[in-house]
Amino acid sequence: METMNTEHILNLFSGITVWKRGDQRAPHKPLLLLMMLARLQQGKERLAAFEEIQVPLTKLLIEFGPARKSNHPEMPFWYLQYDELWHFKADSPFRKRPHNRQPSPRELKDANAHAGFLPEIHERFHQHPSDISAAANELLYAHFPATLHEDIAESVGLNLFTEREKQQVNRFMRDPAFRPAVMDAYGGRCAVCSWDLRLGENVIGLEAAHIKWVQYNGPDIIPNGLALCSLHHKLLDKGAITITPEYRLLVSDRARGKHSLEEQLLPYHNMEIALPAEKSQYPEPAFLVWHGKEVFHQK
Repeated sequence: METMNTEHILNLFSGITVWKRGDQRAPHKPLLLLMMLARLQQGKERLAAFEEIQVPLTKLLIEFGPARKSNHPEMPFWYLQYDELWHFKADSPFRKRPHNRQPSPRELKDANAHAGFLPEIHERFHQHPSDISAAANELLYAHFPATLHEDIAESVGLNLFTEREKQQVNRFMRDPAFRPAVMDAYGGRCAVCSWDLRLGENVIGLEAAHIKWVQYNGPDIIPNGLALCSLHHKLLDKGAITITPEYRLLVSDRARGKHSLEEQLLPYHNMEIALPAEKSQYPEPAFLVWHGKEVFHQK
């Protein structure tokens, strides 16, 4: 392996192979790697037992992954060994399986399977802790919208350090014309609650949200945008709400709360959102379908 430096570390993290089928999301590897980066910051052992990470990784997949009937933390634990940064070991061999299919959780536990970063990568992180945050931001910017970065980092116990370090990863910066175009199309109001607070000429708390994420080739065009207040933008990206191809808002049946849910969210359930004056600027149904399948959380 070539000499370790920050550029090489970032190339390794940006080069992980992620399962793809069309535009379906598979954040398994990024979430496991973020967990392991947090372990490094916390001074834990280089290798973690599958039994140790199974439950917390499953919780992360439920919260930050697409809604699925079942989640499989064993998949990234096993398949990361085919990337150039992962060390996998077990006390006993596994039975043969077709197409190199991953062992079951029970098999991984019985074999006392452990995994983590390769020794040379672990040593680089130990000697250069700032590379941990650089690698974390590489993963976050590549696989999740910015509205979720702090939530994910907090969930795994990761310190993202300074804003300057966050800006090291800029490959997913959107077109600067996107925000003003979306704001103009929606008349400077939230498409859900009509929030339009201004201080002088400046709109406060109103954002241009992508329906289909930039990380999954969502374009910077008005039909892939919604003008949303910061609350409804966060709820959209978290999957607590979605917009149907008929332009009606749906609230996730996993949403919980008393005052917040009953007074501030449920009144909008099945309500048609405000739309641009120009029909050509309406949200593209294909982007809405993607969000409903890949982000929205529904039982």
